[in-house]
Amino acid sequence: MNEKTVLDIEYVKRAMNGDEEAFKEIYNITYYNKLFIAKKYMKNDTAAEDVLQEAYIKIWKYLPSLDDPANFSAWSSKIVANTALNELRKNQPMPFTDLAAEGDDGSEMSFDVEDSYELNQPELAYTEQEEKNIVREMIEALSDEQRMCIMMYYIEELSVKEIAEALGCSEGTVKSRLNYGRKNIKLRAEDMQKRGYNFKGISALALLLFLIKKQAVNSYAAPVAVMSGGAAASGGAVGGTVGSVYGGSVGNGAAGTAAGSSGVGAASQGTVGKNAV
Repeated sequence: MNEKTVLDIEYVKRAMNGDEEAFKEIYNITYYNKLFIAKKYMKNDTAAEDVLQEAYIKIWKYLPSLDDPANFSAWSSKIVANTALNELRKNQPMPFTDLAAEGDDGSEMSFDVEDSYELNQPELAYTEQEEKNIVREMIEALSDEQRMCIMMYYIEELSVKEIAEALGCSEGTVKSRLNYGRKNIKLRAEDMQKRGYNFKGISALALLLFLIKKQAVNSYAAPVAVMSGGAAASGGAVGGTVGSVYGGSVGNGAAGTAAGSSGVGAASQGTVGKNAV
C-alpha cells in the first residue's frame, strides 16, 4: 500500500501551518511504511529507528518550506533517504562517491527498466520465512548505493531526478546504480537457484519487488496508535520531537523529550530546505 493513497492532504496543509495534532496524524499514517523502508536502507532495526526519528524531526522542522502539500510523500521520502545516507556515510571507511555513469568500455551506460517488474499475485509456494530469506539474500547482493536507488525508484516510486537530488549525485550515477543493482540481483538469484531455490521462471527483480511490496503491505497492518495519546504518545519518537523543535506540547514523556532533543541537534547539521534534502 502506498501512503499517498491514505494520507489526507488536509493534514499536510494544517501541519505546514504549525498544527501539531495534524502532524501526529501524519506520523501515525506514515510511520510504519517509512520504518519498513528505513530498515531496508540500513539493514539494522535499531539504526533504522534512529534514522527515522531524525528524519521526522527534519520533516516537522522544514514542513513549512514544502512547495506543494500534494508532494509531501515524495518530499518526506527523500528526507528519510538522505538521513539514512548520512548515517551510512558515517560508518563507511571510504565516503560515497559520485562515480561516472559509464560502462566498462567507457561508453555511457543506458538505463533499461524491466517491463515485467510488476507481478499479479504469482502462485509461489514460499513460507513467510522463505520469503524473508529471499529478500534478505537479494538485498545483501547490493551495495548501499545500489540498495537505496533500487528501493527509492521501485518501491518509493521516486523519479531518477528526485533520487539524484536526495542522494546528492548526478542522474547518470543513479541510472548506473540501478543498472548494476539489477545485474547483481540477477546474479544472486542465479546462485540461489543453484542452491535449490525455485523462482518459477520469474525474473529476479520482479520477484524481489513483489515480495518487498508484500512485506510493505503487511507492515501497514501493524497498529498505528503510536501517538494517539497516553503512554504511547509520551514515549514515542516524535513525542518529544515536535515539542523540542517548536517548544510545543506534543508528547511530554521524559523518553520522548530526550529523544527529540538529541535528534534536533543531529537534524541541525544538515540542510533540508525546499530544494535540498
